[in-house]
Amino acid sequence: MAKHRALVGLHARNDVRFQERDYELIRLARIENMKMMSFTDTSVYARLRRENPSIRFIVRLYDERINANSHSSPAEFVAKMLPVIHRLRPYATRFEIHNEPNHANGIEGWGASEESARAFQSWYMQVLQSLRKACPWAQFGFPGLALNHPHRDLEWLDVCRDAILASDWLGCHCYWQHDNMLSDAWGLRFKLYHQRFPGTLLEITEFGNSTPNLPQNETAQQYAQYYQELNRFPYLGSASAFIASSPDPVWA
Repeated sequence: MAKHRALVGLHARNDVRFQERDYELIRLARIENMKMMSFTDTSVYARLRRENPSIRFIVRLYDERINANSHSSPAEFVAKMLPVIHRLRPYATRFEIHNEPNHANGIEGWGASEESARAFQSWYMQVLQSLRKACPWAQFGFPGLALNHPHRDLEWLDVCRDAILASDWLGCHCYWQHDNMLSDAWGLRFKLYHQRFPGTLLEITEFGNSTPNLPQNETAQQYAQYYQELNRFPYLGSASAFIASSPDPVWA
């Protein structure tokens, strides 16, 4: 039997369509798992599948109504996402319900406090129940959290334990700067998630080195080493580097 290893992943361009350089990158890097955005056109999935029939997708369910000032109700979120999930059924079975709801600035609609965690868990459980009922073939994941201080991701894991255990998998974000790639507090933070949920599959839906002005060749060497390091952990499904490209200059 072949030894398990985490799939080499990439966070897709956060846009409706890809540029040719995105497709070229995916081919050259032999990407095996794509973390996609739910608003990306279905034709992109179709082309990626034609060019690599074995490529796997994880789709982040994105709702622009969720922000620092408000968020959609569970029913509103489900109503928006169900047509997307059904449309993507030929390509994807894994869906991530929202993203970084614990961000301390509340940009994803909740916040870092325990009260925010409890509110999100209530929202999430209602969403999960409705999506499961409508799409029993799909696998739904608890979203990757903003990590470390001031976002309090580990406290969120404790508060949201019931929601995570009810999910099919758990998302995780791993970022580092300087020499923290192999630190359990940063690059290998998924180990702290596994300690809390040893029976749950983890998908690293975002990772990256955010060290300012780091030369690209050094970043590339680190990422190759990082992918190899992850093969030591059989509970990891994939790891997706952030980000292929973006129409937003903040992420360019």
